[in-house]
Amino acid sequence: MSTAGVTIIKKKKSKGSDLTHGGWKVAMADLMISMMCLFLILWLLSVMDSEDSQDLVEYFQTGQLQTDGLGNSVSPITLQEIATSNHESDMHRIEDTSLIEGEVDSQQELEVFARLIEEHIEEIQGMGSVQVTVTPQGLKIMISDSEQGQMFYRGGANMTPFYQDLLLHLAPVFKRVTNAMVITGHTDASRYVGSKTTNWELSANRANQARYFLTQGGVSNDQIFQVSGMADTAPLNPEDPKSSDNRRIEVFVLTTSAQKQLSEVYKNLPKIESAGKEADKKVMDTIERQEREAAKAARDNQLPTSY
Repeated sequence: MSTAGVTIIKKKKSKGSDLTHGGWKVAMADLMISMMCLFLILWLLSVMDSEDSQDLVEYFQTGQLQTDGLGNSVSPITLQEIATSNHESDMHRIEDTSLIEGEVDSQQELEVFARLIEEHIEEIQGMGSVQVTVTPQGLKIMISDSEQGQMFYRGGANMTPFYQDLLLHLAPVFKRVTNAMVITGHTDASRYVGSKTTNWELSANRANQARYFLTQGGVSNDQIFQVSGMADTAPLNPEDPKSSDNRRIEVFVLTTSAQKQLSEVYKNLPKIESAGKEADKKVMDTIERQEREAAKAARDNQLPTSY
């Protein structure tokens, strides 16, 4: 159509032309975000235990969380006696083992310290020789015979080379903390015929050998709280007292509260000894009194000499 020499051309807009300007990208982004959320939920379900999973299901169903928080059961071991800090940061699990230094007391710190020890053990292929356990009183490191060989030469307290290297390798790890340590030696129930050495001396000497190599590796003597031998009084395999499973060294890294309790026991020893002596004196007095009464009764029953 033309008017006064001016031509007007009308064009119709094609439907769906907006999608050609990137609308599909928005839809794809929404899909990727949904898939990411799905995979995140599936991953959370895979790493949580059954109790936490149930709590998560209840949260989505009711909108309320019935527990104190997901992931509370970070360890299968109950540690009610371990002192924990009131700081909110301590509620989060410590993942970086390089942060372990100084005093370790909380459950999270002990678990990370246990992982740090296991990492060092793996470096020298000694996982079969060492077992690390978190307990309410601290961290127990049990060292025993393995496929690497015996820890001590049979019948003596001389440590074999592999276990010497193992303790020297672990010493810098123990040195990173200031917790007190207890070292105990354990034997099986075998007796040495014709020998004056008993399992008491043997277990104590072996524990002292472990202490020696730990201190040679850098552990301070001030950190060693106690070195003792328990002979065969605490077997791991009580059904077979002579089993090699019972021969072991245990290194215990004490929490502050456990060390304090143990210190109090030793501080009270003089009082206990005094009380024991006092009780023994009462027993002896009773025996002497009974002897005097018996002697008097015997004299009273004698016949007169003129009879």
